[in-house]
This record gives sequence, structure tokens and C-alpha cells, in this order.
Amino acid sequence: MMLEARPLWTGLVRVLRPYVFLFALQRAEIALKGLLSFA
Repeated sequence: MMLEARPLWTGLVRVLRPYVFLFALQRAEIALKGLLSFA
């Protein structure tokens, strides 16, 4: 059963990876702006 679910997981990760990257980039940008405003 786990072996059947694995291709689904890899496909899901492949699809979501760009969105996760963009989300992390956005969060990093917000954090950087916060640090610059404090500095």
C-alpha cells in the first residue's frame, strides 16, 4: 500500500515545490524588510 502511495507523494511534492519556494522567498523578504526597518 505504501509503495502505491509513493508515486503520488513524489508527484505532489514536484507540483508543490515551486509554491513552497515562492512562499519561503516571500517570508524571507518580509523578514529582511523587518530587519532593515529596525536597523
